[in-house]
Amino acid sequence: MKLKFKHQAYQANAVDAVADCFAGQSLTGGIQYRVDPGRVNKGGQQSLLDESGFRNGEISKSINLLENIHAVQRRQNLP
Repeated sequence: MKLKFKHQAYQANAVDAVADCFAGQSLTGGIQYRVDPGRVNKGGQQSLLDESGFRNGEISKSINLLENIHAVQRRQNLP
């Protein structure tokens, strides 16, 4: 079975609207923090996935999220 995906304009517009809310946010990459390697799972063994953890970068204080959200709302004619 092959899946075929179509480019849906409304989905692309929704993604762009969310991304525009974070306009001005700097890009980050790589490991941002490490999970405590001393924790063990319920079975008493450490998981290989516990070695490092990933998360989103911190939201920059230099961007104004509320202004960005209001701009997106005005563009979309939303209250």
